[in-house]
Parts: sequence; C-alpha cells; structure tokens
Amino acid sequence: RYFGFVPTAPAGRIPRDEVTFGSRRLEQIFQAAKSGGSYVFLFELPKQAPRRASRPFMSSPYTPWLGVNLKVEFQCDMKRDEIYSLGISLVTGQIEEAFQTRLEKLDLTPQLPPNVHLTRSNLTLPRALQAIEQYIEKKLRPVDHTWAAEAHVRLKDELQRIDSYYREMIDAAEPDQKSAIEEQYRNRIAEIEWQYKPRIAVSVINCGLFHLAAARSEPV
Repeated sequence: RYFGFVPTAPAGRIPRDEVTFGSRRLEQIFQAAKSGGSYVFLFELPKQAPRRASRPFMSSPYTPWLGVNLKVEFQCDMKRDEIYSLGISLVTGQIEEAFQTRLEKLDLTPQLPPNVHLTRSNLTLPRALQAIEQYIEKKLRPVDHTWAAEAHVRLKDELQRIDSYYREMIDAAEPDQKSAIEEQYRNRIAEIEWQYKPRIAVSVINCGLFHLAAARSEPV
C-alpha cells in the first residue's frame, strides 16, 4: 500500500462479441426482444386540455382495451399469410379492426398518468379472447376456399404417384427388405399429407392491455 493506493494487475483481454446479422449474439437479442415484447401493459398519455388548467384535480376516465395482432396462415404446398390487428373493449365488447394503426397515433406509457381513473372491466380476458376467436372465425368463413379444393386435387395426384411407385418396390422386394420399404412408404405418405393438405392456422404475434382515454376509445 502506498498512501491508500493498492496496485492492481494490468487489465487483461476484454471479452467482446461481434454483433452482425446472423451472429449468435444478435439472435439472442432478437429473441429477448420478441419474448419481452409479446405482452405489454400501456396507458395513453393525456393531452393537456384547456379546462385542465382551471380544474387541476379533474379525473379523466380510461377504458381498457385488449389488443391482439394475429397471423392467419393459409397452408398447403403453397402458403399465404394475412395479418389482423383487432382490439376489443373490455367494457362494451366492441371489436375494432386495424387497432394497431390506431395505437400508432397515440402516445403510450407504461406508467399510470396522473388525474385519470380506470373504468371497471365487464369482460374477463378469457371471454375477450373467446370473442376475438369467434370474430376471426366468422370473418374467415366466407373467404374463397378454391385454393383448398385445388390443394386437395394436387394431394390426391401426389398420393397416387407415390402409391404406384412404392407398390412396385414392395411387390418386388425381398422379404427381409419389405418391412423397411413399407416404413419408408408410410413416412413418405405422412410427409406428403403434411405438405399438401390444406389448413388454416391462426397464431398470436403479440398482444397487450391498453387503457385509452374514454373519448378516444369510442367508435370513430
């Protein structure tokens, strides 16, 4: 020790990660942002109204909304995606489309602003999600499903081609090889059905609970 100073060893190699597209560290950052941003709880920042200055203790009502961004995938051997942004009022049950566009026009904060009060919800989150599921199902029902019928035709043709190919191999195979070929045939059938069979998959991209000023939460 020299007058309170303790000599230390010189700093060694400082660990460093290269953050470039495709790097493991950047992928970890993307995954953390995706998992941490899948669910949010935000409040609209109120704008200073002229009468607020004369009545500083006036409380403004906030209405809770559940906002959900959904991805609808039309899947077969070809694929088409559609994105739906829906918001449902937990007070009235009203559902609005393009809810994300509406939120982008607002200033949002994770903290409860002063001089506001939250309106009591009449819908629970499970009931609100059920209402959104019914809404999206009703919306997709009248969609033209010609693509599915055409996919079934391609599936049938592909199954017939695979069947004729493997049947000849199975009939001509030696007894000790027949079981392996049959297993390969079943696996190939399952693969073709998964690839060609038409289906619609709906998944949630992200969602959040938003408390919006009552005047702004009314239909526009």
